[in-house]
Amino acid sequence: MAPRCSPIAPCLGSGWRLWMAPSHAHMLFVGWFLQFAVGVAYWLLPRRRSAERPLSYRERAAYLAVAALNLGLVLRLVAEPAEQTGHQSDGTLVLLIASALLQVAAALVFVMQLWPRVAARPIRGKNERPT
Repeated sequence: MAPRCSPIAPCLGSGWRLWMAPSHAHMLFVGWFLQFAVGVAYWLLPRRRSAERPLSYRERAAYLAVAALNLGLVLRLVAEPAEQTGHQSDGTLVLLIASALLQVAAALVFVMQLWPRVAARPIRGKNERPT
């Protein structure tokens, strides 16, 4: 079976490693590094706990953001090599767009959850107690 060629990816033959290189890099940097950094941020940044948020963030939203990020990564892992090997279609384009939207939405949820923990707070006086 002859390899399919495209303007985006010239004939690579059995060079599947070259087809997977962009996906591998994305999985490494977004999949591992971003999730590691966000996990450390959730763990390390100062917390403002309350009765309705004992962890200082919405736990369900955090889990949904992690699920959206990982689903976006999987969709990209499926669609990008197909695009690289010349199997472009409306389906792969839809998968890539959905992947990007899921990953951006997850990043926005992470930022919204962590921003109150790093935003400037008013300075308390010596005799004031924390609330």
